Order: sequence, then C-alpha cells, then structure tokens
Amino acid sequence: MGTIYKKATLVIAAAGANDSTEGLFITEGASTTRMQLPYLPNGVPHGYFNMSPVQRPYEPLLLDKSPLRQRAWAFQEWYLARRIVFFMPQTVQWKCITEEWQEEVCKIYPWSLHDDRYSWYTLIEEYSSRKFTFESDRLIALEGFIQDRANTTKQGDRCMFGTWENEIVRGLIWRFPSMEYGVSHGSATTFASWCWAAPGCEIRFWFGGVDDPCYLLPESIKMTESGTLDVRGTLLENLYRRRDFCFCCDVDHWGDDPTDSARCLIRDHTARRADNRLGIALFDRPVEDFTCFLLAKDKDAGPGNEEENYEIGYYVLLLEPIPDTLKQFKRVGIAMLFLSAGPLFANQKQKDFQIL
Repeated sequence: MGTIYKKATLVIAAAGANDSTEGLFITEGASTTRMQLPYLPNGVPHGYFNMSPVQRPYEPLLLDKSPLRQRAWAFQEWYLARRIVFFMPQTVQWKCITEEWQEEVCKIYPWSLHDDRYSWYTLIEEYSSRKFTFESDRLIALEGFIQDRANTTKQGDRCMFGTWENEIVRGLIWRFPSMEYGVSHGSATTFASWCWAAPGCEIRFWFGGVDDPCYLLPESIKMTESGTLDVRGTLLENLYRRRDFCFCCDVDHWGDDPTDSARCLIRDHTARRADNRLGIALFDRPVEDFTCFLLAKDKDAGPGNEEENYEIGYYVLLLEPIPDTLKQFKRVGIAMLFLSAGPLFANQKQKDFQIL
C-alpha cells in the first residue's frame, strides 16, 4: 500500500469529510461577490479573469485539525505521497515533497520524510495520537511506511513490533505525555508490554528528535518473533518510591492526585534525606512490586564523583515480575536515575530474563 501512494502521480484527499459519504466538495465558502478583470499580458488585452474577496481569516492549522488528519490509516498516504491536493471546507491545499500552499496563496513549510530534522521517533509520536477503529491495526497501519524506511534510511536493519533492531534502546525509552497514567483508546493487549503500541494511546520518546544519546548497558537484548525480549542485563530490586519533590530533574509537577504516575525512587523508605533520592520514576499504571532494569547511560552525563553527582545519568525500565515465574517480567514504566545511583549497580551480576 505504501508503494501505491509513493508512486502515485497525484493523491486527492477529502480531508474535510467526516466519512466517505460526504465527498470532496463542501458547499461552504466561496463568496458570491465576483469581479471580472482584464488579463493584460505585456499590456495587450487577452481575455478576462474572475476574482472574489476572501471573507474568512487564514487558519494555518486548519488542515491539521481535519478529520482525515486524525485517522491512523491516513498516516502513510499523508507522508509517502509525493503530491496531494486536500479538499477542506472553504479551502483547498496543495502539498508536495518540498512545499505546501494554501488556497489564499500562502506558503506553508510542511513536514517531509526527506527532512533530517524529523526522525522515526518524532513521526511515531504523532502517529500514536491518531484514531483507530480497531486497536489491532496499530502496527499494521504502519507497514507501508516501515517498508519505505527500510528501503531508504534503514537499509540492513529490521523493524519488529514498531521498533528497529539496531536502535532498540531508543525504541524502549517511551513514556506518556503527561504525569498521569496512560488512558488507552481501546484494548491493545495483543502487544508486548515493552512495545510503544501496547497502551493504545499517545506516547513520547525520551529522545525523539536527536541522535542516539546513550550507551547500551545490557550485555545483550534481542527481540523474538513472538514479541518477547530476551535479555542479559542488570536488575536492581529493593528500591522504594514515594510521591515527593525530586530535585535535579526536569519534572516539576508533583501532587496528591492518585492518577499521577511520577514517583521519587529512594534507597530507604524510612529516611527523607536528600541523598536518599535516586531519581524519578514514571509508572504506566499502579503496581505493588517492581524491579529496575538498567538500560542505558546518557552519553552527555557529566564527569565527576558519581557518589555525589545528582545529574541524570541512567535510564531504566521498571518491570513487574510475572507471578509464578522467576525470569519473566512486564514493563510498568520508565525511570531516570542520578549518577549517584551508579554504585548500586556496580556489584550486580548480569542475569538472563525475558520481558513479555
């Protein structure tokens, strides 16, 4: 399907229609006032042309708010097509690979798959907010786009469950846009817990628009065809959490709302000293028990004595043990740890386990 849109000479989109019954041409809009003016190329009369006044203000986000823009299945055609004409109430808009024009001869600078500023992760952030009739389509509706990326910028790499094998760390470090637990648009339980499609709602990658910012710390991490992550890495248990102010991080929203997902990770639940804080955790949902999986270290983390450094330096997945198993977990969140937490991992042995 992606190839069809990419090789099409022109795609015509009924962007303003709520469904397939409304068609392209919405009767709102055009002014009834007409002015006929002579056409004078090089000062020589050559027929006439008509003009009418614009009776509405220009709305630069009109197309972004269109019904078609909210549909997940339209994502591929929106970005893969080389040329699209969008029909909206009261206006028509043109988009090609390099330019975008609105009917009032107002130039817009569109997103382009050929613009290096926009990574795979930036586009997936947008895609995750789109609407689905069936949540099971959340990855299927990306297949054409994935194939196009594999043939161009991702040669030699493989995408499984919406995550590129050669960039698996970046694909795992996702969170919800707000400090509240994610609210699913529907049932998306068919996806593995570590997959960004699993919650069925809008997500954000921690490093959406930048180069790989981390050192991979697990000895090995591999995606399987069944959707399981086979991992050999470091696990850290016996940490605690509490709703508290956490300094030295960019999260400044703390409160008593039980839907808030942010918690401060601490060493000792009985102490409230500043050096007791290890970092901030963002939980996907409420849990009773959790384990920390050391995933990556920030390349930009400053030097110095880690025991006294409260700069964010480590990224971990928060895992919930699966009952009646010893080596299987499900993802329940993500955390950022201070460099001062480094010694806690120093003497931990790498273990074999699975994330389902």
